[in-house]
Amino acid sequence: MDDLCLPLREALTKWTSPALVMKLKTLERNYTLADLTYFTSMTNRHRLSDDEDLLKHGQDRWIIGTPDFGVLIGAHDDLVRDFRDRWVREDFYLRGVQAKPALTTKHRHIPGVWSGECKFDFQNNSLTIGELKFVAVAASRTAIEDALDIGSAAAAPAISQPVPEIHSPPLVTAESVRSLTDEEVLTLLEDHARRVIERDAARLIAPGKISLMPIILRKMKQRYEQNETRETLAAEAAYLAEWIFSKVPSHQVPTAGSIKNAMRNNYRAPKA
Repeated sequence: MDDLCLPLREALTKWTSPALVMKLKTLERNYTLADLTYFTSMTNRHRLSDDEDLLKHGQDRWIIGTPDFGVLIGAHDDLVRDFRDRWVREDFYLRGVQAKPALTTKHRHIPGVWSGECKFDFQNNSLTIGELKFVAVAASRTAIEDALDIGSAAAAPAISQPVPEIHSPPLVTAESVRSLTDEEVLTLLEDHARRVIERDAARLIAPGKISLMPIILRKMKQRYEQNETRETLAAEAAYLAEWIFSKVPSHQVPTAGSIKNAMRNNYRAPKA
């Protein structure tokens, strides 16, 4: 498609506020590819930055856990709001192929007055409005001629479709894990660390496969945020030694003395 007719996801960046687009791209560069892969899968938002512009993983990056996406979500919402406003003002026009509730094969005009009820899927180039779903959505600077507005719900007969086959999720095996990318493996490790910190029953990967001290440090930081750290470093180290032993029983773990020495520069007394 030329610049006069753009896919929905491309129109989001080319025909909206350049300042909002730049703000979002700048924020994205504070995250890794694994972070934004998780973000887009969980929020169905579209990533704007190229892979090479994103933050690179450092050693032990995964132990930091799931990042805070609050500011990023706000920037996405601001950009989409600007996109809606420009659509309503008819800075551009949208059309798409209706896929629900009846299948059609021709593009039809999507009125901007529906903007308030519209849910965009920029990743998949589609949108939904109530029971209506449009795919292959395109934006153009000029209004669509009436002659192109065909294949409407009233004119198109419903097409019966086979019931989709339900597949069970694939099993995670040693073989399937080997096919994952490095970024996907790091995402799994980040979630493993999060579960260990947040769930009492979660068990940690056996020592030797990972370093325990970063996990212990992260636990101490969490305890400080929850105002649970002990009054002294020695007391906190004793607690952490018991905690890490509960995560990997039957394995050698750092002693309270080792933890005290390692955490000395990071310890903070409980909040007053």
